[in-house]
Amino acid sequence: METDEEARDCISKLVAAADSAKNEIDIQPGDMLIFNNNRGLHGRGAIVGDRLILRTYVKKNLNKIRELTRGESYLFDINSLVVG
Repeated sequence: METDEEARDCISKLVAAADSAKNEIDIQPGDMLIFNNNRGLHGRGAIVGDRLILRTYVKKNLNKIRELTRGESYLFDINSLVVG
């Protein structure tokens, strides 16, 4: 179908644009990377060896998260936000 071909073309252009703007960062043990998840794409290559990932979420307003987790703390169990 023409729509499928158009979709493939659009995806190819998106991938090409992302590749052309790509910056690779080599993270070493002890390094920390902080980025705004709403301002860019990110991915990763293969993981070699063990790794530890600690995540934090920064919000301007905690009311929605407090409503979802039924909590009043500044700390939240991310599992309480997972639907399933």
